[in-house]
Amino acid sequence: MDGNLKQAEHHYIESGAWHYAVDMYRAHDMWEEALRVAKTNGTQKELAEIAIKVAENMGPEKGT
Repeated sequence: MDGNLKQAEHHYIESGAWHYAVDMYRAHDMWEEALRVAKTNGTQKELAEIAIKVAENMGPEKGT
């Protein structure tokens, strides 16, 4: 709530709920951070799902 996203990320990861950190970064359009968290904590499949969402968010020209 205070806007300290890195601290919130730390708490999410420590509690085993890293996907909430990804959602938090996505909500703030911080896609690189969302990818970083997914890459560090998720499986290849989960990382691929986030990467697809990043590409969709960029639009058809940049996303491809």
